[in-house]
Amino acid sequence: MTDAEDLQDPLKPLDRIFGSDPRHRGSLSALEKLHGSLDEIRVHAGVPLHVRQLFETAKNLSLYSWFVFRFHPVAKLIGYASLERALKERAAREDAGHVDTVRKTLHPLMDRAVEGGWLKSEQFEVVRRTARVQLRDEQTFRMIQSGEIGEDGVESADITEAEVLERAAQMDYVIRIADSIPYIRNHIAHGGPLLDAGSVATLRVIAEAINQLFVEPEVKPDK
Repeated sequence: MTDAEDLQDPLKPLDRIFGSDPRHRGSLSALEKLHGSLDEIRVHAGVPLHVRQLFETAKNLSLYSWFVFRFHPVAKLIGYASLERALKERAAREDAGHVDTVRKTLHPLMDRAVEGGWLKSEQFEVVRRTARVQLRDEQTFRMIQSGEIGEDGVESADITEAEVLERAAQMDYVIRIADSIPYIRNHIAHGGPLLDAGSVATLRVIAEAINQLFVEPEVKPDK
C-alpha cells in the first residue's frame, strides 16, 4: 500500500474543491448555520487591530472546515495565537512596556491573567449557563423536599441575573482553562492528532477571554 493510499485527507481534486467535507453530512442550510454561529462571535473594537485580524483569520478557517474538516484544529491554533498575542498586549500595558519585550509564553500569561483578575469566570457564557442550570436544579430540589410541588405542579420562581453571576463567580473555570488551553494549543502546534469539530465553541471561549482583556469603547449615539 502506498503512502497516498494511507492518507485520509490528501489534496482535494480540483473538480471537488467546492464540495463539502463528507464528515459534516450537512446541507446548505447547515453551512448557513455554521456561518451564523461564527458571525455571532465578535471581539470588540477596544481589542488591538492586529489581534482582531488574527482572530478573524481563525474564524475563516473554522468556516472553511466545511470544505476541509482538518481546518478545525488549525482554526483553534490560530485562535489560541490571537489569545496569546492579546495577553502579551495586556501584559505590556500593565507593565508600561512594549509588547515585544514580553517574553512569557501562553501558560504563564494565562496564569497571570487569572491571578491579576483579568479573566473572570462569570464573564464566560458557558459558565453562566451552567450556573443557571445548577440554581434551577437546586430550586426544584428544595421545592420537592418542602412539598411545594404537588400533583398539579407549581411554577418555580425566576432565577435572577445577579444570582447567576454570583454562582458563576464561585466556579473555578478560569483556573481550569489556564491549564487546559496551553496544553491543547501545544498539542496541536506540535503535530498532535487532535481532530474534532469543536472549533466554533473554542473560538467563542477565546473571544470572551480576549474581550475581557481590554476596555470596550463606548458607542456614541447618532446625532
